[in-house]
Amino acid sequence: MYSTVAKFQTTYANQWYFVTHEQLSLEPKLEFTALLDYLGLTYTKRVQEKIRTTTNSKEVDEHHRNSQENIKTWKKRLSSEEIRYIKAKTSNVWPHFYGEPDWE
Repeated sequence: MYSTVAKFQTTYANQWYFVTHEQLSLEPKLEFTALLDYLGLTYTKRVQEKIRTTTNSKEVDEHHRNSQENIKTWKKRLSSEEIRYIKAKTSNVWPHFYGEPDWE
């Protein structure tokens, strides 16, 4: 899947908007503002509040997360061996999206 996205980023760089889950999670207000602007949509107070309540939650449930913490949960769920395996098997594509520190 990611290899296809990498190809699309090259082919459609000036036509499509690309954003990663991690980008949205780390900077939700900034990234959603840019995305909505790209789509010609308004970043309303209602949108702002929905993003705030669903990404900064201290009470985690099905619809509310601490988005910055959420992007790290896979590191807790997988063993070091599993992480090394995934990194090795995806070595042809992960450098296009992630840096070495993302694996630490």
